[in-house]
Amino acid sequence: MAFLDFLRPKPAVKTLTFSGPIFIKENSSTKNQIEKLEKWRELIVPEQTERITREIKMLTSGLNGEKTVAYELKNSYLPILILQDLYFKNQDTAAQIDFVVIATSFILVIESKKLIDDIEVTSKGDFNRCFKTATGLVYKKEGMYNPVTQNQRHVDMLKSLLKERIPILSAQNLEALLKSIVVLANPKTVIQDANAPAEIRDKIIKHDQLINHLKKLQETNTSVLLSEQEMRSIAETLLSSHQEKSFVPAADYRFTVPLCPKCNVPMVRRTAKKGANQGNEFFGCPNFPKCRQIINID
Repeated sequence: MAFLDFLRPKPAVKTLTFSGPIFIKENSSTKNQIEKLEKWRELIVPEQTERITREIKMLTSGLNGEKTVAYELKNSYLPILILQDLYFKNQDTAAQIDFVVIATSFILVIESKKLIDDIEVTSKGDFNRCFKTATGLVYKKEGMYNPVTQNQRHVDMLKSLLKERIPILSAQNLEALLKSIVVLANPKTVIQDANAPAEIRDKIIKHDQLINHLKKLQETNTSVLLSEQEMRSIAETLLSSHQEKSFVPAADYRFTVPLCPKCNVPMVRRTAKKGANQGNEFFGCPNFPKCRQIINID
């Protein structure tokens, strides 16, 4: 990939061959994980059903939140490149990023949050989840991880990765290009941030504010401009650096069927259709024909 354009003076107006949003990568890993857990739920011991149901519910909520944000991006009608569900790992550090949006004037890292409860942000920047009665009275507050801080760590990792993979892209340019935002994907969530520090308050928006936020960035953040080639090169770099995340292993659950000795996944009950064992039942690996491990049923 050529990155010589990063050194050249840029015209005030960029010429692009596309006029609307393009998804370079969409989310498939979470959906696959949910489908896997739903299959496992039928195979685990009864006392673990509640646990796996909670896991499915949590993943489904997160996926629905990402779908809401993806819908806004797809309907932005802006010339942007979008990568969804990226996972980077560097030694002991890892980051799972919901969305990276690449435009001519910015690289936006989006953290999507599908929260059921209302959120309070204190003057110190602490986040509290507010639990309410049916009449709207807050009866309990519970601290939660600061999503703005979490997303800034994603930005820092992205900055480090791009500096390493594209040395010609200077730290100064990256500082100007990289931005972050937390998007609340539940329209019913109320965020109480009147007393929040400005640097926190300005980095949290509702999903229906996302398109205007993108337009504002496009209009005001113009100190560094990218060509289409540079936009696509950055997208390709992020895509090639993405790793498939390993989810909850089967070993974390107890099943009513054996695990494949090779693949460590729940096996499937099957019946031999031919040969000397025709009619006999056995457990086979669900990854057949890639894996041909079997366990006979006595």
